[in-house]
Amino acid sequence: KRLYYFARKAQIVIASDMNALPEAVRKEFETGSAGVYFKNVIYLHPVHGINNTVFLHEALHGATIAKITEYLTRLQNGESIPPAMQAAYLALETVRLRASDRYFLLKEEGLLDDRMRVFEKGGAFSDLKEFIAYGLSSEVMHEFLLQTSGILGGKTANYFNNLLSNFVKGILGLFKMDDTHQSAMQDLILATDN
Repeated sequence: KRLYYFARKAQIVIASDMNALPEAVRKEFETGSAGVYFKNVIYLHPVHGINNTVFLHEALHGATIAKITEYLTRLQNGESIPPAMQAAYLALETVRLRASDRYFLLKEEGLLDDRMRVFEKGGAFSDLKEFIAYGLSSEVMHEFLLQTSGILGGKTANYFNNLLSNFVKGILGLFKMDDTHQSAMQDLILATDN
């Protein structure tokens, strides 16, 4: 229901001809992705991507990017920003900044996992939209966020205070979902393309 307004506007493409795809999308499929969200189109792999989990994952990715774009457009135009949207954006930006700090500290100390370097090259630590894209789709980013202390965590039972849980909480906030939605939605957010 919360993704309906985004999903009804997105185009869905079954990627049966890899040569006809935009280069960025083709590269994602070549690395094993089952689905890709790119420029308001949800691309699904013809074998591994035609299922509810992959579709919902890509729809969540697209809807999240749309919410961030809406926030930035409102900010740029001097329009009012709903408090929940402002709080969710700031929470996600805080997660990105803390992840960036930890990444560059590990890099400086020579302790960086080589698998993480792609995120710096892809702009994940300088652009919130890229950070969200990697945060929604990369197991390596999930591992990194799980190992990084968070500051936004609550005191509720079974609530992990790491950046991955902070990231999930920020995404939930964009869709006005409180902690009662966390377990099922967290499973969806953490679903990967593999």
